[in-house]
Amino acid sequence: MAKQETKGEARQRMIVNLARQALVEAGYDRFSLREIASQAGMRLGNLQYYFPTKEALIEAVVRQEFDDNLGTLSQIAGQDIQADEALRRVALALVSHWLADGAKIYAVMSFLALHEMRFRALRDEIYTSFYAALLPFVKAVQPGLSGAQQKRRVRVITSLLDGALLQGEEAVRADGRASIFMQDISAAVLAVART
Repeated sequence: MAKQETKGEARQRMIVNLARQALVEAGYDRFSLREIASQAGMRLGNLQYYFPTKEALIEAVVRQEFDDNLGTLSQIAGQDIQADEALRRVALALVSHWLADGAKIYAVMSFLALHEMRFRALRDEIYTSFYAALLPFVKAVQPGLSGAQQKRRVRVITSLLDGALLQGEEAVRADGRASIFMQDISAAVLAVART
């Protein structure tokens, strides 16, 4: 039986969802705890009970985004499909989500990681977890490779996906079709895994 969400947990989730929306729509420079508190129908001090600083709230947004992405990988891993198709679906699902707006969350994290240790540690934690989640997909495609070779492919695939995250919007704007970009990225991911 699933654990029932407490009132406090529901309030935190609502705040994080509002913060994500604000970060995507207004950007980091206009991200304001006071504005989010207003949208949540609470006083700033009440919001700060849950998230004392802007950085704490942004970290919660990034963690939720990453948890959602990991959920996508878990869902695909649970499907009864061929290894190549599973990895292709991972690439398509992630790039599709990032093209919708998820890339903006990771772009903020990467920007903040340049100067703030808190976000550098968060970025490192996320990459370590992502590598671990992606590794079984690569192992399934190329089971004969050594563990070190599989890990190198995971890093190259992650670099490719990071590039899609950062450049996807411009690629779609230039071509006008997200589906072509997504197919190209998934084909490149499979090519890396198979080599």
